[in-house]
Amino acid sequence: MRQRGKLVTVFIKEGDRYHHKSLADAIVEMAHQQGLASATVVHGIEGFGRTRHLRSDRLLSLYDSLPLVAQVVDVPQKVDAFLPLLQEMVQGALVVTEDVEIEVWSGETSHLVDDV
Repeated sequence: MRQRGKLVTVFIKEGDRYHHKSLADAIVEMAHQQGLASATVVHGIEGFGRTRHLRSDRLLSLYDSLPLVAQVVDVPQKVDAFLPLLQEMVQGALVVTEDVEIEVWSGETSHLVDDV
């Protein structure tokens, strides 16, 4: 079954912190606590952000400056309720929200709520 969803992508660095812990970990933990369908963090090998400073694992960059991408997905109403919490956690990062179609390709029942 397909349903409308919303995907949030947050571009951060490994060294970004929230309350003395990794921002990436904090985003995933908050998404889990809020009951969102999925959250994933991906390590980047190269990138730049608003400062336009190139960060790469091939350059002599500090480990904590490498790029990360955190993504959260669920139905729009759950993501919309999560966004104010995310905004409080994330300072100075690029955040992209997209309308998506969600489809679960397994025999398991998804915990996504029915689209209204």
